[in-house]
Amino acid sequence: TLEKLGSQDFEQMSTTELAAAEAAIKSLRLPIAQLPTRRMAPSARGSLDPRAAFRNARRHGGTFLTLPKRAPRAKPPRLVVLVDISGSMSNYSRMMLLFANALKTGRHKIHSDLHVFTFGTRLTNVTRRLANKDPDQALADIGRLVQDWDGGTAIGASLERFSKDWARRVRGSDSVVILITDGLERGDTARLGQAAQRLQL
Repeated sequence: TLEKLGSQDFEQMSTTELAAAEAAIKSLRLPIAQLPTRRMAPSARGSLDPRAAFRNARRHGGTFLTLPKRAPRAKPPRLVVLVDISGSMSNYSRMMLLFANALKTGRHKIHSDLHVFTFGTRLTNVTRRLANKDPDQALADIGRLVQDWDGGTAIGASLERFSKDWARRVRGSDSVVILITDGLERGDTARLGQAAQRLQL
């Protein structure tokens, strides 16, 4: 397939559209379990915290009034999001990027350790552009950076490029990769299967 090149001039969202989008995004939660860390924190359930117990006892003349407990702190896993921006995904890719922007810069910063790539016929790292707290500006910056909007789809080649150039830099043992695509591959489907298997491994 021929590669369609060109930047994307995102129209500014109206105040009503932006408010509705932000309200919908705030209600979304990724069903990804948090991971325990080596750091401990006070907890109602967990193992006995001897240091905290003795500190409390010293304040009360050596009497153990309570037995504090502790448990490992939990944190969200590192997220890597690959967003299909080909023609068949044009109605969805903008909202997915807006969602990624909210995950990275929103009030709660649920997934601040987030890396985002777009792909159609080529792979582009848009993580830095998504760091802008103004979602309209973030999308405008991405629109100027990415050159394969609304064109063909080369999912297999894009996944291969990610595995070769980026996987070791942005992934860790605790990372989760989210692939957002309708799966409409214009290239070799066998190549796509191999690339997807490698990504999973």
